[in-house]
Amino acid sequence: MKARYVRVSTGNQNVARQLAKSYPDEKIYIDIISGAIPFNKRPMGKQLLEDIEKDTIKYLTVESVDRLGRNVINILSTISFLTEKRITLK
Repeated sequence: MKARYVRVSTGNQNVARQLAKSYPDEKIYIDIISGAIPFNKRPMGKQLLEDIEKDTIKYLTVESVDRLGRNVINILSTISFLTEKRITLK
């Protein structure tokens, strides 16, 4: 299954730009939370990781790599996990 991860920092921000190129066969995960919170501590980030562990997700799209974390260490940690699980990241 394909998935799309969307994150904005506040409820005042619009997710439409990140969803503009979404597809009907994608499962959408949306977090409204600061990027300073590590990916695996975000509610929908955790759910996405659990679904990956269950082997239901094989392809993940994000609008920009900075949606995965605020700093290089958080981003690389998430990418490393995705690589280990053989998830295609776009």
